[in-house]
Amino acid sequence: MRARYYQPTTGRFLTEDPIRDSLNWYAYCGGNPINFIDPFGLAALRAYVEGLGGTIDFWDDKTKTATATLNGITRSFTAGTYGIFIDANWRMDVPDDILFVAFTKASQVIVNNKGNITSSGSSFGVNPQVLASAIFTEQHYNVNWEDYATDYWGGLFGLDTSIGVAQVKISTAMFVEDKGYMPLTLAIDMLYAPMPDYISREYQMIHKLLNNATNINYAAAYLRYFQDTWVGAYPNIANDPGILGTLYNRGHQTTSPNSSPGTNWFGNYVNQHYNAMGYLLGL
Repeated sequence: MRARYYQPTTGRFLTEDPIRDSLNWYAYCGGNPINFIDPFGLAALRAYVEGLGGTIDFWDDKTKTATATLNGITRSFTAGTYGIFIDANWRMDVPDDILFVAFTKASQVIVNNKGNITSSGSSFGVNPQVLASAIFTEQHYNVNWEDYATDYWGGLFGLDTSIGVAQVKISTAMFVEDKGYMPLTLAIDMLYAPMPDYISREYQMIHKLLNNATNINYAAAYLRYFQDTWVGAYPNIANDPGILGTLYNRGHQTTSPNSSPGTNWFGNYVNQHYNAMGYLLGL
């Protein structure tokens, strides 16, 4: 059924609905498959939003555009874009993954930084949707309050902490510099200070990575490093979000180029949310 496996002999789905809507993730068409079908894995916008306590703030039949608010986030949806359509009863349907992504806090990170993401993607020759999906996956599945708390202090006290919107490690940022993908950051000897002082490369890197635009540049540079390194063994690397996401997560220390790269949980999410990133970026 495109999205999950169905067993016709028992009339049941064997795998969960990827949208994970309601309490029963194995349900289909609201438990009423006699009267309803769901061939494309779409969810009704109004039912989804209002069912979770949100509101449809604007519904324009003329332009076929709806604006919905959920979890304090407002998004507009227009029929004819990103697989969104309106049926004969003017019910707007939206692909499940776009609905799932649209109203999460991590989606706001992507929207707030879409200029930085598209610019970095262009500068480094990296697909901006892959870059955005890696950032979204970090923010939605891999970041908690401890990550924010250690952004500055963890690095200051010598931890190789992950910093900022793309969760770039200090060692990773220095690695892409050493490989020539970003300008080199050098330690500074403060000769003219009242007392001789020294500012380490790591300390300067913390402050660089706390800037969103710079942080995203380092993430794009890291993805470009993997594209360049793996293209010989795996020529399709630039067009494979799942593999790029996996490499981004595993890191350069634990991977070596090969023709049969696998994906881990992080890469699977990067691949899963790739199309929805086009919606958030407005591509």
